[in-house]
Amino acid sequence: SLNKGRSFMRIWQGRANLSERVVNSVATNPANPKALLVGTAAGLFVSNDRGISFRKEMNFYVYGGYVRSFHFDRKNKGLVHMAMGGAAMASPDGGANWITTHWSLWGPRSQVQWIALGPKDIRAIATRDGIYASFQGGEMGTWKRRGYRFVANNVISVLISQKENQWYAATPAGIWYTQDFGNNWRKIMQLGGSEVPRFMTAYDNDPRHLWMITNRHVYRFGGIPGVRRGGGRRGNLRRLLDVPPLSTFWKKVMEKKKVYFADIQSYRDRAPWAALLPDVYVGGSYIRGRD
Repeated sequence: SLNKGRSFMRIWQGRANLSERVVNSVATNPANPKALLVGTAAGLFVSNDRGISFRKEMNFYVYGGYVRSFHFDRKNKGLVHMAMGGAAMASPDGGANWITTHWSLWGPRSQVQWIALGPKDIRAIATRDGIYASFQGGEMGTWKRRGYRFVANNVISVLISQKENQWYAATPAGIWYTQDFGNNWRKIMQLGGSEVPRFMTAYDNDPRHLWMITNRHVYRFGGIPGVRRGGGRRGNLRRLLDVPPLSTFWKKVMEKKKVYFADIQSYRDRAPWAALLPDVYVGGSYIRGRD
């Protein structure tokens, strides 16, 4: 998008199979805005011309891999970490060359969901077998388990705050907090029903600006929920937005706008709000004796 999201043009569609169309992460290199990384369910694709052309990464360990997320190091120009379904990788030159930083014979432990970059070269990864951390910049062989409560548990994401000893973690059961470099954890938010975290981030790793998106809601944490702060105040938690089912969402939009259309694309071109509507396919059948 060149107009703040009012309209979009497609720059990637995949070439060989449907897995390439499953885009899990997109990132631009802060040191080179023209460089674009696209992580898919079938490997990594790199563009050096803002998405006009792409090449597939042919590294043996990356080719065909399930790429989950990218994490650029702001202090080390060009250094980027990549979370994959099978390993953690790093590139010192913005994605031109890759090295393996974490790998395990135990399948769940090698399923890297997220990588956290903290101060003083602290790195942490969230896997399907708990959290592992490196205090040497993520070098191969320096990863150690942090928090035995997460053994054999799926950790969706992990965050290291500006204070290197204070970390956060998201699991299907809720949000967790530690003040001792990940050794001991306690739950600060319980999720119920089928609500599951999808994404957690903080601006400049500042815990006062911590955001979380689940499959149901959008939350913002103003401090540490349930923990006393200076002046007797408590960290607060606000639920900013409820995420409605798409079927309900597009129906409400059409009712409000008082429109119905068969050709969705033509209305998307004419009205920006219509870009929010998904492609809807409706099927029906008639059975004798039923309404």
